[in-house]
Amino acid sequence: ALTSEKESLQLKIDAARKLITLHEVSVKNTERTNELRAREKELSQQIADIEKIEFQIEGYTRSFITEVETKVNSMFTMCKFKMFNALINGGTEEACECLVNGVPYSSNLNSAAKLNAGIDLVNVLSGYYNVTAPLFLDNRESTNSIIPTESQVINLVVSKDQVLTVSNN
Repeated sequence: ALTSEKESLQLKIDAARKLITLHEVSVKNTERTNELRAREKELSQQIADIEKIEFQIEGYTRSFITEVETKVNSMFTMCKFKMFNALINGGTEEACECLVNGVPYSSNLNSAAKLNAGIDLVNVLSGYYNVTAPLFLDNRESTNSIIPTESQVINLVVSKDQVLTVSNN
């Protein structure tokens, strides 16, 4: 009977030890959970601070892009430049595409508009570098009028004449 009682008490002691161990683990887990929650709050604040900085950088970038396009486009009379493309993700990529009346220079622009866009570009560069170079305008017969320029204009025109003709307008 004593052996049976001893075994019974031993089982109770083992169960109590298990409960004590579980309680200690539970306390440690609770402490660790609290530590991790505190760390989560710190990291959340750091993320918020970084997102704020990122938002400010994106605002600066948008302002910079607008300022660059405005500055460049203010130099030209006919051409306008699209310096950046907006991306789907909200970012931008460099583009530098010349537009004449909203039409890209590289596609669907007629000969007269291309010729005048070139003169506009030469006018701006001449003013910037304070240099005036003569302009050779090939296929000039395809254009009725050209924009004003300080450069000497040499018109190359198709003719059926057999003799070279030089005229001073």
